[in-house]
Amino acid sequence: MTAQLIDGKAIAQKVRDEVKEKVAQRIADGKSQPGLATVLVGERIDSATYVKMKQKACAELGMTSFHHPIPADIKQEDLEKLITELNANPKVNGILVQLPLPDHLDEERILQLISIEKDVDGFSPILWHFRCHNKRQSRLFRLIPMSYPHKTLAMPDIVAF
Repeated sequence: MTAQLIDGKAIAQKVRDEVKEKVAQRIADGKSQPGLATVLVGERIDSATYVKMKQKACAELGMTSFHHPIPADIKQEDLEKLITELNANPKVNGILVQLPLPDHLDEERILQLISIEKDVDGFSPILWHFRCHNKRQSRLFRLIPMSYPHKTLAMPDIVAF
């Protein structure tokens, strides 16, 4: 098999165009506007830049962005409460907790709290199990109800491009 060079920018633009079209159709059909909640703990410049890019992408795609800038000294229980509230919020279809978290926070616990249906990074232990231990992951992922397009599920689409 010969290696094939792919155009990552073209693939990314195609995906963005498709998502934008689906979001517009969803709204035209009278359904709710998809929403992404971003949680940024602290003031790391690289993390803030990444989150800002996600907010910009939401705006370009017609999605709502709910940004939660959090002081670096937040208590574990307060951050857990926020994640629980975001899980329960019907306007939030996806949750992105920007990593790394400050050392005093239990990162694994925070990631475990994110509902699998809203885990846009795919850090859920269930998703990691499928990724690491099951050769038929694409079939199994279809069985998991996802209300938000998962970036971790995009690889088969890129490979099929």
